[in-house]
Amino acid sequence: MQRLAENLGAWFGLAPVTMFANAERDDGRHHILLDGGLGSFALSETNERIWRDPRAANYAWSSGVPHHVTVTDKEVAVVRWDKVKPEEFSRRSVENDRSAFYAYLVADRVRSTRRVVEHLVDVFRRTRSLVQKDVGDHASVRAYLGILATAINRVSDCEIAIVPDPQLIADLPDATVELLIEEIISSSGLPTAKAGISMLPDLAVRHAGSEIFQEAHFALTSSGDRDLFDWISPATSTVRTRGTSHFTPPALARSLVEQSFKEIGDLPSLASLTVLDPACGSGSFLYEAIRTARRLGFNGELKVVGRDISIAAVDMARFTLKFAAGDWTPAGGILIDIQAADALDAPLPKADVVLMNPPFMAWTAMTREQRDKVREVLQGMTKGRVDLSMAFVSRALDAVRPGGAIGAVMPASVLASSAAESWRSEIREKADLRLIGSLGEYGLFAHATVNVAVVVARRREENQEADKQQVLAVVSGRSSEATGDALRAIRGATDIPVSETAESRWQIFHMSQSFLDAAPNWRPVAPEVVEAIERTEALGLTRPLGDIFEVLQGARTGWVKGFVLSEAEIASLGGQDRRFFRPAAMGDNIVEGHLKPDQMVFFPYSSEGLLLGSEEELEKKAPSYFERYLQPNKKDLSSRTTHKGRADWWTLARPRGWNSSCRPRIVSKYFGSVGGFALDPEGAFVVVQGFGWFLRRTEKPTTPETDYAFHEDSSEEEAAEYLEAEDATATSEMSEIDLLAAYVALFNSTVFEKLLATFSSHVAGGQYDLSWRFVRAIPVPDFAGMWRNEGRASEIARLVELGRAPAPEDRVWARQVERLLYGFYGADLLDSL
Repeated sequence: MQRLAENLGAWFGLAPVTMFANAERDDGRHHILLDGGLGSFALSETNERIWRDPRAANYAWSSGVPHHVTVTDKEVAVVRWDKVKPEEFSRRSVENDRSAFYAYLVADRVRSTRRVVEHLVDVFRRTRSLVQKDVGDHASVRAYLGILATAINRVSDCEIAIVPDPQLIADLPDATVELLIEEIISSSGLPTAKAGISMLPDLAVRHAGSEIFQEAHFALTSSGDRDLFDWISPATSTVRTRGTSHFTPPALARSLVEQSFKEIGDLPSLASLTVLDPACGSGSFLYEAIRTARRLGFNGELKVVGRDISIAAVDMARFTLKFAAGDWTPAGGILIDIQAADALDAPLPKADVVLMNPPFMAWTAMTREQRDKVREVLQGMTKGRVDLSMAFVSRALDAVRPGGAIGAVMPASVLASSAAESWRSEIREKADLRLIGSLGEYGLFAHATVNVAVVVARRREENQEADKQQVLAVVSGRSSEATGDALRAIRGATDIPVSETAESRWQIFHMSQSFLDAAPNWRPVAPEVVEAIERTEALGLTRPLGDIFEVLQGARTGWVKGFVLSEAEIASLGGQDRRFFRPAAMGDNIVEGHLKPDQMVFFPYSSEGLLLGSEEELEKKAPSYFERYLQPNKKDLSSRTTHKGRADWWTLARPRGWNSSCRPRIVSKYFGSVGGFALDPEGAFVVVQGFGWFLRRTEKPTTPETDYAFHEDSSEEEAAEYLEAEDATATSEMSEIDLLAAYVALFNSTVFEKLLATFSSHVAGGQYDLSWRFVRAIPVPDFAGMWRNEGRASEIARLVELGRAPAPEDRVWARQVERLLYGFYGADLLDSL
C-alpha cells in the first residue's frame, strides 16, 4: 500500500501521509494524498468494499478532503462525502488513464459547505460562548483544545492527544463539557444524505488541523460568539495586532518546507535539525516540518521553535505540535519550544531552517513604534516605504546558520519595490536564491487582499562566494487551481495538463543568478520573454517605459469627503469659491479611456505656489466653502500628521507641485488595466487617486538611487523643477499631445494588459498596480524615435487617431489597435507572453 501511495503521489505531485497515527494501524493500508487543492483525497488499498459502508465518507470528511478512493485487486471506487452513490471503475481503466481519473476527482466538487473545518470552527465559537463567563475569553481557547483532545481520546479509545490544561476542563460544568464533545463528534448540520457520517477528530486535527486552527484564530480576533440559540455577540478578545497577518495554506507550507529541506543536504544523514518560525501563528509551518521530516526519513534530534505575539495562537501551536509528536518522534527525540514573543525584539536561536509567513504591513499603516523597530532591524535599508515583512525576513536570515535555508512568504510587491532594493541586495550578499514564486491568486490566502510571493534561499558559508546554480521560478495565474497545479509541479508531478486560460495558467522555469543580480527587481520573467524583449530593444523597436515616461503619484488630500465635492455640492457654493476648485481625477471617473469631470477638488495652488496666504484671506475669498466645510473641521484638519503646528491647516496633505502645471499628460487609475488611461491634453485635472504620466524632458533614464523618492514622495520643489521644460520630448514633426495620444491607445489595449500581467502585481477585479516600481521596465515602442521613419509614421498617425478617441470596449477599435501594435512589438514577443 505504501508503494501505491508513493506512486500516486509521484504521478500527481501529491504528498502521501499515513491516515492514522502510525503506518502499522490497519496494516498501513490507509493514506491521505495531499496538496492537490480540489484533488486531495483519502486512499485505502483493501479487498474490503468499504465504499459500501460509512467508513469511506467518515475518512474523507474527517480528513478535510472531498473524496475517499478504495483500490482493490480489480476495482477502484470513489466516495464523495456529501454524495449518496459511489462511483465504481475497473482498476485497469484507471491505470490506463491516470490523468483522466485525477481530472475527474478535481472536477467532482463537493456541494455542501459544511466541511469539517467549518464544523469544528463553529464548535470553537460555541465553546467560547459557553465557557468564557466561567474562565474568560483567552482561557476559552485552552478549554476548546482540552475538549477537542478529550473527544479525540474518547473516539480513538486511547490517549493520543494531550489535554493542555486538565484542571481547566475539570473546573467546567460536566454538562457543558459533554455537550461540546457531542457537538464535535456529531454529524448535525450535514446533508441529509450523509447524516450517518461520524467524526473522527484525530483525522481532523492530523490532516485539516492547520486550516482549522488558523480559521479558529481568525474567528477569535474578528467575530463574536455563537450560543446554542445561534446568537452572535461582539468579540471580547483584546487583539494585539502587528498588522495584516495572512495565514498559510497547508499546501503552500508543505511545498516551502520541502524546498527548504532540499537545501540543507541529505536529511536522513543529519544528526540534528532545528526549524524556526519567528511568526508561527497556530503552527502550520512547524507542523508540516515535522511531517515532512518523517516522510523524508530524518531520524536524528529534531527541535522546532516558534514565536508569535498572539497567546491564543501560541496555545494552538503547542497543541498541534504535541499532537504531531505523539504521532511520530524520531529516534533522536523531539523538542518543542513555542513562546509568546515579538521576533523583532526577542533573541532568536540559530536554526538550520527558518520558515515563515510574517505579517504584511505598509509603511504608512505602521505606528511610530513599529517604524522605529523596522528602522532598527533594517538599519540603512529603509529607503522609502518599506514593508514590515522585510524586517522579519532580515531577522530570519540572521538566525539561519551558514549552510542553512530560509523559506518565506511575503507580499509580491517587495520583489519589485524600489524601496526594497537595498534589502534585496543585502539578501544576495548573504544568501543564494533557490526559488522565487509569484502566486497570482491572493484568494489562496483566507482574509488576504494582496498578491503573495514566496522565496527560498540558502545562507552561504563564511567567505563562500555566490554560486551559479539556477533559480527555480514559479508563476501562477489568477485562480487557486493554477497555484495548486504549480505547487504539484514543483513536487515533480508528471500528469498535470497545462491550461491555456490566463486565469489557470502556470509556469515553472529557471533563471540565472546573474540575471537577477542585473535586473532591477526579482519578479520572475520567463527566459523566452526576456530574450524576446532583448531582441526588440536591440532592434530599436522598444525601450523600457521608464526611459520615456515619468509616472508620478497623485495628490493626497488628507480629507477626501471635504476637499473633493460633487457637482451638486460645487453648484451650491458661491462663484468666488468655485474658482479655487479644479476637476479631480479620482480613479472611478476614468471610464473607457475618458475622464469624466463629475468631481471637483479644492486646489488653491498655482505654479507659483499657494494662492491663499492666511486663514483670513481664505475666509474672505472663499467664504461659503470656509463656513460650511473648513471651519467646522478645523480641529481635525489641524491634527493631521502632515499639518501639526502649521498655520495653513486648510491645505491638502500632499498637493504635488506637478498638479499645478498645465502640461499635457496621461492620467491613470492607481489600479487599472484596459480603459484605465485617459489623455488630459491641457493638464486640467488634479490627479488625486492615480498617477500622472509625463513624457520625459531628457533621454536619460531615472537611476535606482533617485527614483523612489521622486516617484512616491517627491517634494514640491523637485516636481516644479522637473516641470520647467514644456514639450520636452516632442519633436518638430510630432506634438507632445499626439505622442501622448498614441500611448493612450497602447495603454488601453489588450497588448499592454498582457505586459502588465508579466511585470506588475495583480489585484482584485482584474486590475494591476500601475506604480512606477512595476511599470518602469515594461517595454514600449519609441514612437517619437520611429516617427521619422516613413514606413512607421502612418501607423503611428493611426494610433494617434485611435488614442484621441479611445473605445476599448468596441471590438473594432480594440482589433485595430492590437493589429498595429503587433507590427511594433512583433509576434515573437507578444506570443511569448
